[in-house]
Amino acid sequence: MTEATAERTRVRWGLWLGGVYMLLLAASHAVWLANPVDAEPWPDVPYLHVQAVEGERTVDRPVRMAYREYLPEEAVRDEVPVVLLVHGSPGDSRSVRRVGRLLSAEFRVLAPDLPGLGGSNLWVPDYSVLAHAGYLLQFLDSLHVEQVHFVGFSLGGGVGLELSRLAPDRVRSLTLLSSIGVQELELLGDYTLNHAVHALQLVVIGLVQEGVPHFGRLDRMGLNSAYARNFYDTDQRPLRGILEQYDKPMLIVHGNKDVLVPAAAAREHQRIVPQSQLQMIDGDHFMTFMRPEVVADPIQQFVTAVEAGEATTRETADPSRVREAARRFDPQSIPGAQGFSLLVVLFLLACATMVSEDLTGIGAGLLVARGTLGFLPATIAVIVGIFGSDVGIYLTGRLLGRPAVNHAPLKWVIKPATIERSRRWFERRGAAIIFLSRFTPGTRVVTYIAAGMLRMRFPLFVAWLFLAVAVWVPILVGASAIFGIEVTQIFEPLAGPTWPWILAFAILLFITIRVGLRLFTRHGRRRLLGRWRRMTRWEFWPPWIFYLPALLYVLWLGVKHRSLTLFTAANPALPDGGVVGESKFEIHRGLAHAATWLPKTTLLSITQPRNQQVETAREFMRQEGLAFPVLMKPDVGERGDGVEVLRTEDELEDYLARAKSDILLQEYMGGDEYGVFYYR
Repeated sequence: MTEATAERTRVRWGLWLGGVYMLLLAASHAVWLANPVDAEPWPDVPYLHVQAVEGERTVDRPVRMAYREYLPEEAVRDEVPVVLLVHGSPGDSRSVRRVGRLLSAEFRVLAPDLPGLGGSNLWVPDYSVLAHAGYLLQFLDSLHVEQVHFVGFSLGGGVGLELSRLAPDRVRSLTLLSSIGVQELELLGDYTLNHAVHALQLVVIGLVQEGVPHFGRLDRMGLNSAYARNFYDTDQRPLRGILEQYDKPMLIVHGNKDVLVPAAAAREHQRIVPQSQLQMIDGDHFMTFMRPEVVADPIQQFVTAVEAGEATTRETADPSRVREAARRFDPQSIPGAQGFSLLVVLFLLACATMVSEDLTGIGAGLLVARGTLGFLPATIAVIVGIFGSDVGIYLTGRLLGRPAVNHAPLKWVIKPATIERSRRWFERRGAAIIFLSRFTPGTRVVTYIAAGMLRMRFPLFVAWLFLAVAVWVPILVGASAIFGIEVTQIFEPLAGPTWPWILAFAILLFITIRVGLRLFTRHGRRRLLGRWRRMTRWEFWPPWIFYLPALLYVLWLGVKHRSLTLFTAANPALPDGGVVGESKFEIHRGLAHAATWLPKTTLLSITQPRNQQVETAREFMRQEGLAFPVLMKPDVGERGDGVEVLRTEDELEDYLARAKSDILLQEYMGGDEYGVFYYR
């Protein structure tokens, strides 16, 4: 099987598989539209209807809210205190039912499913803790419940804080159970950074839900778009102020091994709410499910004390704790990332290396300078990310071979001529070039592709690659951390956050590394000079800079002269006036009367087999007395795209192997080139 036949076979299989996948995806969306997953309520689960909420305002649209209710035996519903038990995300009232049943020994327990989760409607305008507080107010009104003891688990604690702000008279006490709270101790500690992480999570989950045929099954899984919207829509910045103003009894129950919400958050909540009680339990975030009795007991005692008038309020709090609560929060007291937050940061760093390895290393160093990460885990995360992505590049070259660079995404960043230079360079320098390319910006991808294409022994490649990464990454992360500390100290006295200054420093350091390293080699200096000239010479600028104004002008002329096809009269002998898509060979034939002034030219059809194209080219050169170099270019194209000067027959065959359309083979004519433009 020839290379061309193999390529056509791969294309056919790709089109066939792609077509099948698109049919499955279309069928999945059709099923989803015909049978929305939240069209019917869950069986044996009571529900009521409220109005949709967006921010603090209601929207005229009904939303179903499912809920569970637990009552003491032989109790009169309206004569016992009401506990409003709210779950976290992902999850629903089932996740707190064991705690609810234990609390129902003394209290009436209401456990709703927040909209977007459980048996409630899945799709609502706003999934934030603020909107959920609005839903709960309507929920209580519908059940004619005036006051509650609010118990909020995880994200549900944020809902309780917003509810206590919106309707302080409706909340008799507040229990934060493994709860979120102040922004500074959530995930990365900064709203902008956290929001970016939540946005990335929302995009990934959305792509999976929309781009994978699942026939509605993924919509009811815990990690769905509604869950992602819970965190994306929620703004935790106001929660510190709500905590500082809260004046009623509060109980904080938290696990000392919680990896999702750090124990430091619970201690900060206790500090700024001087009347609060902190119950630290030897457990993690999931003790609510696994050990409900250790959670329910302190809550039951607390609510009983509140009902008896024995609980502390802000007015009766210890004066020393009131003074401590008034102390300004010290950002330096934020502990480094731990548990789940640490895993999230390390995972994001490893993934970010696939976008920019050097910039990720700089970012890791700045996180070290900020105290978010330790030097060792930051360095290991970057090493793992770089090592994994670079091995993937090598395997791409090895498994797919030379044709890989003719397809997206590699064809967007790698030119075949660059691969050829890298291949020759690799053959001369051997395996050591793997190590050297790590310190030479712009050479890594093509070098590793070439190593795979030449089938360099995998263990040898891995050894040289790991050595290079293990040397480079600690230097990059360490230097960024050292300079980052200096930058933080310089800008810390200024008002406002320091992260924009740190980000600007990261970009400056990245540019310095990318440019500075190239200045140490003659090849690097020439590349920088070439890039500068392309930036400062208009003929190298992007086509849209020139064509967009011309297009708008042509459209305006068409409207002015009442003919949108007016432009086709510019060159009547050419299809569509020669504006775009004209054949160079047809133009050449139209100038046959001036053949003595034209370069000798022939057309190589893409429909011809490869060997026949090569033979046609040889015969044309023999008949016309041509020798290398010759010129090849697409028959249809603009701005010099695909134009190459070929100096050997191997280069000619390689060009034809990459061709996707009809090609012109042309006599090479040296000297300066200029164009003649006319208009009438």
